[in-house]
Amino acid sequence: MKHWKNGIIHTMRKQGECVSEMITDKGIVKELGENLHPDETCEAIDLKGTHVYPGFVDAHLHLLGYGQMLTRPNLKLERNRVRVLRFIEEQFKGEPLFIEGYFDIGLEAFDLNAISLEQPILLRHNDYHSVTVNQVILDRIDASDTTGILTEEEAEKAIKAMHMHTKERLSYMLETAIDDLYAYGITGGHSDDLAYYNGFEETLGIFSDVLSKKAFRAHLLVHHEVLDDYERFLKKPWKKNAFLELGAVKVFYDGTFSSKTALMHEPYLGTRSKGLKIFFDQAFEDLIKRVRSLNLTLAIHVIGDRGLDEIVEWLRRYPPKEGQRDRIIHASMATLDAIEKLSDMPVTLDVQPQFLSSDLPWALDLFGKPPQKVYPWKSYLEQGIICSGSSDAPVEEPDPLLGMHAAITRISKHDHSCYYKDEKISAYQAIELYTRYANAQTKDALKGIIDLGYVADFTITSENLEEVECDALNRRLVIGTVIDETFVYDRLPR
Repeated sequence: MKHWKNGIIHTMRKQGECVSEMITDKGIVKELGENLHPDETCEAIDLKGTHVYPGFVDAHLHLLGYGQMLTRPNLKLERNRVRVLRFIEEQFKGEPLFIEGYFDIGLEAFDLNAISLEQPILLRHNDYHSVTVNQVILDRIDASDTTGILTEEEAEKAIKAMHMHTKERLSYMLETAIDDLYAYGITGGHSDDLAYYNGFEETLGIFSDVLSKKAFRAHLLVHHEVLDDYERFLKKPWKKNAFLELGAVKVFYDGTFSSKTALMHEPYLGTRSKGLKIFFDQAFEDLIKRVRSLNLTLAIHVIGDRGLDEIVEWLRRYPPKEGQRDRIIHASMATLDAIEKLSDMPVTLDVQPQFLSSDLPWALDLFGKPPQKVYPWKSYLEQGIICSGSSDAPVEEPDPLLGMHAAITRISKHDHSCYYKDEKISAYQAIELYTRYANAQTKDALKGIIDLGYVADFTITSENLEEVECDALNRRLVIGTVIDETFVYDRLPR
């Protein structure tokens, strides 16, 4: 039992509600208010005037992918051709080479072949939907493309052709990711990992093993490519882990802006292409029917406005069973019609505010006519649509404060201009994205606010996130992370 005192505890039950004390026991909030009187067995935690929020949650990321990025060579979006090639040459040690964070500056297989024609070399693009590879990988996957620049399904084939990870390596990647996330105040994440590594069951087993030793609330999506494995798994006994749950079936409907594969109403400038639809209609319909027959929900990646319009119609035709909600991941561009229809549908949106600061203005330059709505978070919220905040890490840095800054200011990190200021949201709403709304899809609803009976997961900051200057959100303000009543990151003043 612990007595948390002398703090400013933001319950997030309603705006402006704060208390100074609470008592927790066995990972649950038991008392909340002022002038509490715990018994002598209660451990005192002096918060010393710091600010306590419900534990931050990243509603869409890739935990193993993020750990992989942290433990691999990374170009960190270097844009100078000479320096990029020099970096690749320095990293190549006569063994397979996988480099993260490559910003597409036009390198092709020819450039990588000059470094090695014997060992595979793969540069993963910063959009995580494209790669550039050498001839060794092109031969392994029998690719027709000779440039070495591959997108979507071919990119996935190239990655799988590199090599398998050992269980020990995957465990290390997961532990590294979780340790890093603690410092951002993140107590849980909704992750898409189960189809990209050593198979569904082995990867799930690695999560279960790591989370039995390391506190972190992981909600795992199930990629449609491992749905057969999942269906078999559901028929087996499984030792449950309090920190691990399985969620919706992940499906890709379109691509990205950087690869010009997001499905749009308007063609990409200088082309007749309006993007890429991953599935033919009949195949997508068959998949939805199968997911519904298993009483499961969908988590659908869609970025373009035409893609969102189509997804809305699919989900209206095949809704989940009563009490369930599907989730749409990204929903970056939208039509007014889609927003209106979404308002009364059982669906939540996983949004990434940092995408605005990274994608604008260059993404708008891809079209002659801009979409009706661009990262319309305020419009979504005003229609009563639940928006959960996320980073899509390793695509963006998994720092909720950076996401809050982007949602509040809508400022591009490229030209420092504000885009579509009428879609700005308040600081309180931005915090909600990563607390109460980020937990909307968890099976245990007792998360996301600080209240009696709710889990004792907290993020502690040195400043009031509603009142601090917006630019301060670009600094590390998190000084404590608590999961299940226990500090996993502690930088509180002593």
